[in-house]
Amino acid sequence: MKTSHRTRQAFFAVVATITLSSCEQEASTAETANVSPPEHMISLDKATTEYNNFYTTRIAPRKTATEENRSVWFDIGQLRQHLNRMDQIAAQYQIPITKLSFLLGANAQGQRTVLIAPMTFDSQSGSHRAFTIEQQQLRFLHTDPYDNYSLIASPDTETETSLVLGTSGLVSTAETVAQYNRYYDTKVAPITDQVPHDTRICFYKKGIFSAYLDYLQQQAADNQITLDGVQVVFGVYDNTPEMGAMANHQTLFFAPTETGGKNKQTISYSIIESTKVILDFSQNTLSVPSHKTGDNQSSSIMNELGSSPPLGKDI
Repeated sequence: MKTSHRTRQAFFAVVATITLSSCEQEASTAETANVSPPEHMISLDKATTEYNNFYTTRIAPRKTATEENRSVWFDIGQLRQHLNRMDQIAAQYQIPITKLSFLLGANAQGQRTVLIAPMTFDSQSGSHRAFTIEQQQLRFLHTDPYDNYSLIASPDTETETSLVLGTSGLVSTAETVAQYNRYYDTKVAPITDQVPHDTRICFYKKGIFSAYLDYLQQQAADNQITLDGVQVVFGVYDNTPEMGAMANHQTLFFAPTETGGKNKQTISYSIIESTKVILDFSQNTLSVPSHKTGDNQSSSIMNELGSSPPLGKDI
């Protein structure tokens, strides 16, 4: 991935186990006071099930994939800066952001990646599509999520006006398309006999993810925790009739992190009824004490994203 000197200075990357980070300019207590739990919070039980499903359905059957990463980490200040930057640049080009997307990708080493990009409604296709700004113009990053590949002609390698964020900073259109397409080759194609169209894009309505970051900051302040980031964790929905079209499809969930311990390691956690439960996402599977599962409102985990496939083409 090629980045400009300015971009390299503005962004930094940390790849670690699941952890929640504190914003470089953390909001004051007054600014975060009385922040209610946002939409789409889920229980720790549900997150654990999805995490374990990911191992049993996507990793364990492929013996060569046992060392695959289970999550990717974003610094919370980096996330805040990117969300603000997206709003500013989109407003400059008079492009209304409708949703925030998380595109699933794979790097050159075959490790799973997550690329964060804004979405807007495309009247020509009648759907919401992830986009960036390339050569001073709006550039959609995909056509139909049911397509195996994104066919973007002559994609740019510059990141000066990119609206795509990866763990290493801004990502060019060329690299975004390469990672998105590589995800099909390395992660989707090998399981098409079990899941003909696995998930390629997850998304929330605009503002929901920002509200989640607000909530995490207040929750951390209330519990004397130094929030430093958000872990994006790979999961899979239950393969049951109750899940309908979503059954056995990949999803994501989000958890906060802090840096602690003797080795200053990144620690993932969830607050359950004012108790911090440590989550070790380096394990193949997780088990959580039954008395610490809590309900949706007392959790620190967010999920329930929209996704495509499988839910139609009108995202």
